Amino acid sequence: IINSPTSTINFRELIDKKKILLVRLPKGRLGSDGVSFIGSIIFNRIIMAAYTRENIDVELRTPYNLYVDEFQNFTSEDVVTALSESRKYGLRLILANQTLRQIKDKIVDIILGNIGSQIIFRPGIMDIEKLNAYYSHYISPQELLNLPNFYAVARLLNNDAPLKPFIFETVVE
Repeated sequence: IINSPTSTINFRELIDKKKILLVRLPKGRLGSDGVSFIGSIIFNRIIMAAYTRENIDVELRTPYNLYVDEFQNFTSEDVVTALSESRKYGLRLILANQTLRQIKDKIVDIILGNIGSQIIFRPGIMDIEKLNAYYSHYISPQELLNLPNFYAVARLLNNDAPLKPFIFETVVE
């Protein structure tokens, strides 16, 4: 991806054939800048490959899930655009990170405004202000802050309409 004039990974084929690509980017070996650089390249290549699916009828676009852990390392204006555009092309983004404070405020606002479903484990006190608007009508800030271990709050989108947020227990085995 970095050294070669042509990539050996066909990202469009990866999406169309629902292949799995696992990428490990250890900060200890690559450093923060290296992780951000390489991760952004891969992330953007997958998004661009999804955009080329415009030549497939919407009904025939097989959904593809892109899971990104510690996504704050790759946040940029491109991610924000991807959130609003990727659904059209059958690309589902599952983004995970520790705290909203790791992301620029402008990007957090756009992310929270664009995501379909949220699952939040006990948030930090600094994140409550941002999350309160989405949950305060159903779950108090104190309930969010006092979630026990292995419990989470879900705000899910069903048939393009948000469901009432609810608290649930995850299974630990």
